[in-house]
Amino acid sequence: MADEDIFQKGFVPGWLKVYRMAVGGDASPRVIGAACIGALARTLRAGGGCPGFSSFAHIVNAAEKERQSFPLLAVSGMLDDRRAFDSLRKIEIDNGGHRMTRVAARAAQRLLAKSVASGSGTRPGSQLHRDLAEAICWEVVDHHFFGRARELLIQHRFGDAASERQWEQVVKGAMQLPLSRLASGFASDPTAQRLRAPRRSDKRLSTKQMLDEPLTGTTDGPP
Repeated sequence: MADEDIFQKGFVPGWLKVYRMAVGGDASPRVIGAACIGALARTLRAGGGCPGFSSFAHIVNAAEKERQSFPLLAVSGMLDDRRAFDSLRKIEIDNGGHRMTRVAARAAQRLLAKSVASGSGTRPGSQLHRDLAEAICWEVVDHHFFGRARELLIQHRFGDAASERQWEQVVKGAMQLPLSRLASGFASDPTAQRLRAPRRSDKRLSTKQMLDEPLTGTTDGPP
């Protein structure tokens, strides 16, 4: 069996199709992005959504409120954020290590770390839920597709990491708007029972526009 065939077995149902489209080189970044969104919606539904979603959001919100209430302590580094991170870990354990809960824990940790680093204040509950849902969505996409496909795409299509990284950025730029829309639906119903990929927009972005689009997702693969 060829090495590529062995690595392809690492893709879960729905994501192997996206990889084959990507490695073939014929599909545009917009089409690849749309396929990712479809696979993401199916993965969230199949996994039963995210147990513990509201609890994760509550912990991030509480940590942000604490930093806003004691700004001098926050700036001086005297606030201990480990309690919040420990609480996130406890939710993961309480949910039996559910796969999506593990992904959500990483997303919440990244969201909290970003908030701490930027010194931003609290955000409305609805906004926090959307931000958390979007962070989870990017974690899922990075875990199931980009993180698994990156080395294969370098080897079998692009030939070097820089070319693959640029392509990945363009695809993620094309995904930003539909993923945000999907995340809004996910935030409203973390069970994901009725979650569906949003309809594709007729608006087409140029490659330059996609490259200039700010990305929420990581490009370094799953942690």
